[in-house]
Amino acid sequence: MMTPFGWGGIEAGVSTDSAQAGSGMKIRDGGHHTEAGDGSCLAFEVIGGPKNLQMLVESGEVTTVEAYLDPKAPIFMTDRGVKLGDPEAAVRKAYKELKQLPDIYSEPPDKKLFHYEPGGERGIKFSINGGKVTGISVGTRSIEYVEGCL
Repeated sequence: MMTPFGWGGIEAGVSTDSAQAGSGMKIRDGGHHTEAGDGSCLAFEVIGGPKNLQMLVESGEVTTVEAYLDPKAPIFMTDRGVKLGDPEAAVRKAYKELKQLPDIYSEPPDKKLFHYEPGGERGIKFSINGGKVTGISVGTRSIEYVEGCL
């Protein structure tokens, strides 16, 4: 179950050590550094966990937890019942207040839909491709960063 705060004890806004302790899972730098290139924003993986799950980490703090649609991997779901593979209409039904941005890697009608909790500090991003939810990202305002980094 993914919430604006994280998944499985991995919370956005805590250190990688705290995320590891809170989840009971081992996490590590997956060797993927974003285009920021300075090493300040990294993609971490859950060892032995779902292969379609990763965390984005800035300066040692988890900022985003992301899951992507993969037919050979688990289907992640939000606390309001929207899951990977659902149609865009399911997102719009479950989340009334949505911010929409274009998907810079594909053409319309692909898009990113954002739901923010009151106060706007935590939220959920839905990647919509081909009319379906292909990604769910949860966490801090970093869910709006391209490639997870500024």
